[in-house]
Amino acid sequence: MIRLGVSFAILAALPAQAQPSFAFHDRHLEQLPSGDTALVLRFLNPDLSALSYADVAPGLDQLCETEGRVQWAALQPTPDELVLVVMDRPIPRGTADPEATQYISAYRIDAQEGCIWQ
Repeated sequence: MIRLGVSFAILAALPAQAQPSFAFHDRHLEQLPSGDTALVLRFLNPDLSALSYADVAPGLDQLCETEGRVQWAALQPTPDELVLVVMDRPIPRGTADPEATQYISAYRIDAQEGCIWQ
């Protein structure tokens, strides 16, 4: 039992892993095949290829709750969906680059609940 207590104390003292940062790249308002509209916000981080989706996901959620909600609310009517794209290099929208790393998350935004991952 003492060893467990010491182990937990050591783990509690370890610093939390820093969230990756993202620089705003561009935004697009798109009509989806369903008829819904999506606000697509794209961000850059040149070190993205060294990160997994699990490393990036909390940062995407934070981007949704901050920058995403601000840009979403500025549009009237508000889009049905918010799509966040993080990439390691600028890629023209709608083109493929097999050398690039990209992670994408889609959200619905609710006034009370905030960003809801889809």
